Amino acid sequence: MDSRRTALCLVCVMSILWALQITVSKLALNAGAHPLAFLFQMLSVAAVFIACSTLIFSRAELRAVRQKDLVPLVSIAVVGSVCANIAGYVGLENSSSVNYGFLIKSALVFTAILAYWFLGEGMTHRKGVLIIGLITGLYLVTTRGKGIVPSPYDGLIILGAFFYAVSNILAKSVVTGVHPQVIAFFRTCCGAVLLGIVLVCAGVPAFSVIRPDLVMATGLFLAGMQSVMYRALRLTSVCYLSMMSMMTPVLVAVIGILFLGETFSIVQAVGGAIILLCGVSLSLKEC
Repeated sequence: MDSRRTALCLVCVMSILWALQITVSKLALNAGAHPLAFLFQMLSVAAVFIACSTLIFSRAELRAVRQKDLVPLVSIAVVGSVCANIAGYVGLENSSSVNYGFLIKSALVFTAILAYWFLGEGMTHRKGVLIIGLITGLYLVTTRGKGIVPSPYDGLIILGAFFYAVSNILAKSVVTGVHPQVIAFFRTCCGAVLLGIVLVCAGVPAFSVIRPDLVMATGLFLAGMQSVMYRALRLTSVCYLSMMSMMTPVLVAVIGILFLGETFSIVQAVGGAIILLCGVSLSLKEC
């Protein structure tokens, strides 16, 4: 299998794991879990899984990390696991889930701009059209075409999206010289420690567990998603990864229909179809 097909398969697996993580997280939050506390617990479980996997299968790669790579690796954890999550989840607590579901995916726009500026990834007319198509489809899926009610906290959600994009740009800059599993190790392990310190200092009940079974499940899904994501990032562009991950909201909707009894309107179906068409176009020819 060539690298392009391998990358496509990895991105598809990543999207499935991400969709499962989001769905199970929704169950935990509906059960009364504190959003930031649950995030810390999920990240901690993922860190344990990834640390064990890294120490067993990628110990040599971990030892091979160069001193010059330590700053960007820790920065990925700070920006992607701490700053992005705190900004996004505080915004979610004070805004609506509809606003969050749509605005957090503005990371795609930030990724395209930052990749153009800092990584030299091209910005073609075709890529622009596909980005507009993906955002349009996402809007229809997340809002059912009814629009969003602006909130002062929406800016925090957009800031979180920006931090997610920066984290991926940093990862792409080091992934050719650092093993993907090692990047996942630093992001989850350093991120869990730093996030835990911030939450404890802020008085958040970080160690109050509501549903241990859901924490374990989401932690496992997150660990798998992180490991797969950085393997895909080594093989393809960061913008392609971000664009193809837009399949995740469609998968979340499908899982919700099949297992949670949620409904799917015609408008959402149209949005999902637009996202799928853009995804097929990307899979046939990368931008």
